[in-house]
Amino acid sequence: MVAAFAGAAMLLILLDAAHLKPSSLSDMSQADFLAVILSALGVMVAILTFFLAILAIFGWTAFRTIIEDKFEDLFRKRAAAN
Repeated sequence: MVAAFAGAAMLLILLDAAHLKPSSLSDMSQADFLAVILSALGVMVAILTFFLAILAIFGWTAFRTIIEDKFEDLFRKRAAAN
């Protein structure tokens, strides 16, 4: 996230220093350009968060299954010992 923001800022600085503006930016202010970049970054973070949530749910399910199996083995061993 920081890298994307730094890249967008560096692009603006380089374009301003070279006195160049791409044709797509000719009618767009720097504030508008930054708003578009940050909005796109927000969408990317939201998608990443969604995928991480799905992975966390599946990971928790797998972890829970492993713990249940270990407890069942432990209770079977203790019941067999008595």
